Amino acid sequence: MAEECLKQANDLCGLLLLYSSQGDADGITQLASLAKEHGKNNVAFLCLFMLGKLEDCLQLLVDSNQIPEAALMARSYLPSQVSEIVAHWRKDLNKIWDDVSGKSITTSASQLEDLIDRALELGSATASAKNYGRKYIVYGKNFR
Repeated sequence: MAEECLKQANDLCGLLLLYSSQGDADGITQLASLAKEHGKNNVAFLCLFMLGKLEDCLQLLVDSNQIPEAALMARSYLPSQVSEIVAHWRKDLNKIWDDVSGKSITTSASQLEDLIDRALELGSATASAKNYGRKYIVYGKNFR
């Protein structure tokens, strides 16, 4: 009955909660398709991720123009796709900005990993600054 009510109300988040708590893989698969149709990419991504369909998750990110997120996902879960996604990211940046930004994006997986690690360091330093209110971080000065 709850499932039927959630479907009638078009409550995709509620269906995600219901299906995931029941371990209903068929329901999650159907929900992924439904979420894509309705443009609810966050729900579709979670469904695909829970089903272990990592390539589909990556494609969904690319299709919804979430290229930086796709690069991070590729780095974490599909390292063989990093070069392709980063090249796509560079091409996308060149359309938006000057050639400078696109050239600054690297295709090397190890260089990308270094950039991500630096970003994580900056994030943790910023979080500690927020927690204590004493330390201020200026982006670019601390990590050159």
